[in-house]
Parts: sequence; structure tokens; C-alpha cells
Amino acid sequence: AMDTQMLVISLVYAVTDTSRTLLNSYALSSSQINPNSMSFLSFLVGLLFASAMTWRSHGLGCNNGDEESQQKSTKGLLQAWNLRKIVDYGSSSLLQAVTM
Repeated sequence: AMDTQMLVISLVYAVTDTSRTLLNSYALSSSQINPNSMSFLSFLVGLLFASAMTWRSHGLGCNNGDEESQQKSTKGLLQAWNLRKIVDYGSSSLLQAVTM
């Protein structure tokens, strides 16, 4: 069961990455947009989408007093935007950005 799951994940990743590459090349070939600005806009849209999905599924991450809220408060947008964690993982993110 685990091998099948990993195969499906690998195939979905390959199809998604190929689709992204093809869509980027099509968008860049049919417009006068700079490739760097296309990458930056892709980053911004991904950031906004991930933040919206985190906020929708986990909320802001504040305590409202009830038990369910306190359990949920460890997750949320505030944890996702924790500056200390962003700085901790910034160097590996920078290395990935340089290779793209």
C-alpha cells in the first residue's frame, strides 16, 4: 500500500511540475513579460494561496477561550508566519531560489 501511495505521489508531482513548466513557457512566449517578473508573480500568487488556505482551514491561531480553540491555536496563520522559523529556514530557501 505504501509503495502504491509513493508511486501516485511521484506521478502527481511529475505531472504537476511538467504542467507548470509548460504553462510558464507558453505564458512567456505569448506575451512581453519578463521571465523574472513571471517567477516573482508565481511566488506571490502561491504565497497568497497558501496563506488563504491556511487561514481557511486553521484560522488565525489566536485563543478564544474554549478547549477546541486552544487545541487549534497551535496551528494557524500566526504560526505559519512565525518570523523566527522563517529566518531559521531562510538559508535553505535561499539556496533553492538560487538554483532555480
